[in-house]
Amino acid sequence: MLDLPGTQLIISVGHSGVSFDERDKRVEADLTTLVLEVAERRGWWLRKDKLKLYKPQNGSPKYVYVFPKTYQTLLQETEAE
Repeated sequence: MLDLPGTQLIISVGHSGVSFDERDKRVEADLTTLVLEVAERRGWWLRKDKLKLYKPQNGSPKYVYVFPKTYQTLLQETEAE
């Protein structure tokens, strides 16, 4: 926990797939909620609106979460969930 303030968490949601109905159509994986469990604390729910989406031209989408910059703020955010 002490190393988390100000760091980034990068989440890759997987590879694109092919639509069952339309074989030429690519379907991208999507992320709605991520539950992060650190040490023995309860789950830390990171909703999609807290994540920034990056779509590289040649790869699967990636989401980035930036942890609060101070340990005190980080703990307050985990309590607010």
